[in-house]
Formats: sequence, C-alpha cells, structure tokens
Amino acid sequence: MRMVTSPPSGISATAIGTKTWIVDIIAPASANAGERVDVEVKVYCLPEGWIYIGVGGKYDDTQLSFTPLSLWMGPYTIGSFTSSFIMPNKSTRLHIASLYYTGTEWIQDDYGYVDIALTGVPLTEIVNIFGPIAANAGELVNIDVRVKNTFSEALSISCATALYDDTPLTFNPDYIWVDPGSIQSFTASFAMPNKDIRLRVGSFHWTETGWVQDDYRYVDILLGEAPPEEGVVQLVSVNTYVVR
Repeated sequence: MRMVTSPPSGISATAIGTKTWIVDIIAPASANAGERVDVEVKVYCLPEGWIYIGVGGKYDDTQLSFTPLSLWMGPYTIGSFTSSFIMPNKSTRLHIASLYYTGTEWIQDDYGYVDIALTGVPLTEIVNIFGPIAANAGELVNIDVRVKNTFSEALSISCATALYDDTPLTFNPDYIWVDPGSIQSFTASFAMPNKDIRLRVGSFHWTETGWVQDDYRYVDILLGEAPPEEGVVQLVSVNTYVVR
C-alpha cells in the first residue's frame, strides 16, 4: 500500500507535481455513517515520458488503496483510479496523492483533498450574532457574527448575508482559515434604512468546487430607539435571541 503524507493544515493543495497532476477528485459532498463512499481520482501525466503512475489516499490514520494499483501512462494522458470506504460517524477529510515510480521507489508528487460531511452535521456553525435590537434611520449599525469550525481539520470559512431587499452586506474578513474547534469573528456595518429589517446570515466553508453553506440564522432589527435597559442582541438559536 502506498502511504500518503498530508501537508500542514491550511494548505489546500500543492502546486502541480513534477510529473503528475491531480485534475479531479470525484466524491460525494456528504454521506451517512456506515454508507459506502465511492471515490474517483483523475491524474494527468505531464510531458516527461512514459512512467508508472499510482494514487494513494487516507482519512484520519486509515490508508486507502486504489484500483488499478498503477498505470503505465504517456505524456498528456489522463488516468482514472477508484476506491471506496465506509463513512465513519463524523465528517472527514480525504487526503489524495499521486505518485510515480522511478524504477526503484514510489515518489509522492501531487496532492489534493476533499471534505466529506457526515449527513446532517454542518462543518461550520453560527454560534452568536451581536448587534443592536433597534436603530434610528441612517444610524450606523455594527454587526459581529461568530462562526465556529466544527470540523476536525482547518477550514477556509466565510460569512455572507442578504441584508434586506436582497441588498448584500460585506463582512471583514471576507474569508479566513480557521482551526478545528476555533471561533472566528466576522464584522460588518451598514446604515439603518427607514424601516424594520431582518438580517439574514449564513456561514460557509470552501471546497474544491466552491463555497458550501452550512448554517443559517437571522435577527430582526427594529427602526427607532431601543429601550434603555436593552443593549445588544445575542442569537442563541434559530429565530431566538436574548438581550444582553
């Protein structure tokens, strides 16, 4: 079995290898615990002459074998390698490496990964939304959204929203790598319109094919003065907030 060594957390992929290039990793975005997960990896042979190419994979500390074990490939050709495993009872990151044979040893060349979410378990979670319960028309409203990485690996996480009437709101940072179990703050400001609004917020994580939404929350901000005893709003669940 060819062993795969994953790179440090936060690196989504190495540059194209010296002799091979992983052009695609085909796997489901989510699966149930105990479900069979089928994976296909497509590897491009760079113009270095005819070589033996293989693929290795691992999730957690479990190594994954692919079929065929190797292919004799020429320049500018693409080879397909397949494997399967049983989905564990948690979201997982599948590490994939392409390798080539020198005649004496296998060399790990290119690297990529794919995140597979356990069905029903989001990879990110909105744990709090801080902001005023009310504001006057034209007043600057400051929003602070706290997003937690609930996955077992570092993720590139983003926060996005439709403010009101489909007006977008830009958060700072736009996106950022967040370590497992850590909470990241995303902030934004806008001028309060002349009406009550509902602020809709989503949390997202990045995959090789684009942004995937995990969580969704909203909070209502009323037009006018907030009562003196009321401060900021802390969201504790969908459609529910408490005043701090």
